[in-house]
Amino acid sequence: MQTLLVMISTVVFAACSSGGASADAHGSGPGTVSVALAGMEGVQGKILLTTLTSTVAPTAQVAGLCIPITSSPFSMAEVMKARKTGVDNPCDLEATAKVVDPGTYQLTLGVYVGGSQTPERCSSMAVIVEGDIHVVAPLPGPC
Repeated sequence: MQTLLVMISTVVFAACSSGGASADAHGSGPGTVSVALAGMEGVQGKILLTTLTSTVAPTAQVAGLCIPITSSPFSMAEVMKARKTGVDNPCDLEATAKVVDPGTYQLTLGVYVGGSQTPERCSSMAVIVEGDIHVVAPLPGPC
């Protein structure tokens, strides 16, 4: 495994963030984005929707995760998946990891009741992809 480089300068917190976050780089060029979250409480039975969007085209989801929250406290660590082509459902993802071009992206997490389009909790941060990266996401808080 390559040595981790903490990229503190690449982490930006959104106003609705309610916790610490960090990103670690594993090289340069295109890469995958792994997201970890630990200790989220009080949202069992809901859905954690995580999206990665380009800062150049912020309406286009580059990669995502859609994870049922099955416990409280809830923790997870997953590699972001590719969106299925021509599908509007953000939870309809490919089984394979998405390899993302180098650049700056916005990582957004939302806690949703199934079928809702408005999150109950959210958090967001900027990440820079330079090879494979591991992101410890901020716990979603009030939006």
